[in-house]
Amino acid sequence: MKDLVNIGICDDDAAARSELADLCRMYASRTKRQFRIQFFTSAAELLEQAAMSPGNPDLLLLDIEMETGMSGIDLMEYLQLHRSSTLILFVTSHGELGPEAYGRNVCGFITKPVDEEAFFARLASTLQLLNDDDNIVYFQAERGYHRVYYSTGESELETGSLKELVSRLDPRLFVQCHKSYIINLQHVQRYSRPWKEITMDNNIVLPVSKRMLTSVKRAYAGYCASSFKKRWGC
Repeated sequence: MKDLVNIGICDDDAAARSELADLCRMYASRTKRQFRIQFFTSAAELLEQAAMSPGNPDLLLLDIEMETGMSGIDLMEYLQLHRSSTLILFVTSHGELGPEAYGRNVCGFITKPVDEEAFFARLASTLQLLNDDDNIVYFQAERGYHRVYYSTGESELETGSLKELVSRLDPRLFVQCHKSYIINLQHVQRYSRPWKEITMDNNIVLPVSKRMLTSVKRAYAGYCASSFKKRWGC
């Protein structure tokens, strides 16, 4: 799990921002976690700051309804379009807006007024989705070595074969799809039917071998089920 988690709080209500920050600090104190908290009064402010400095929050506590500019749903759709990895917890006074606010990185909803224990439970389940392997998209074999490709666009060559590597990786997140590739299931964007290729969220298309097809399908189904349960606290 990440040692330091960057949390963004985007709400046009100063009191709401302060309350959420206090709850985050209380949770950090209870669990000995480290949070860096950033405040945004609007979606435009968040996007402006992101453009000036690299990296987005790991987790965004996002108000659905803001009086001016983009709504929380608009911001979610923008981040999805630009393939942001930021996880989102929506904060809302209107539970009926939930179905409209479902998205790929949405991990749930916090209802105002905020219940302390419910907030802590939702925050805990969401933080479990963050770990240090998040930015690895896939591994590729290279003559007894392997190359690691990251979501930042960077790559690096490491010693060891894929066979040695796969035994050390978390099988809930990583699966070998071909003799030359191991993929991170968190970064799968789509797969072709009947599963001949997988497109990662950096738009790289990787092959799926017939020999590994069954294990890939099983791993992907397991990941999707686990991710759904974690996001929605099932």
